Amino acid sequence: MLYTDRLFEEFSEVISRPKFASIIKSVQVQRFVRLILPVLEHIQIQTPVELSRDPKDNYLLSLSKDGDAEYLITGDPDLLVLGQFDQTKIVRMAEFQQILVGQK
Repeated sequence: MLYTDRLFEEFSEVISRPKFASIIKSVQVQRFVRLILPVLEHIQIQTPVELSRDPKDNYLLSLSKDGDAEYLITGDPDLLVLGQFDQTKIVRMAEFQQILVGQK
């Protein structure tokens, strides 16, 4: 699993929105970050990509390319419409779960 600083910043911003406050406590978010970050691979983005309909999403394509990702898992229609970018298949979480089940 890959991440870049920008993805972590976006996660932090989104997870701290008021609509999540009743679902996820800040102590749970802190614990998740403390447990998950050490097992993720940090990627320094080098390759600029300008392919998404939403320019704010292009960094995820750059992350996928520079990290040699097999999959980009997202619910974002601006990325899903691409289907694939280089060697990276762009799929929803439900589709990725089916792929994992099929690989057992």
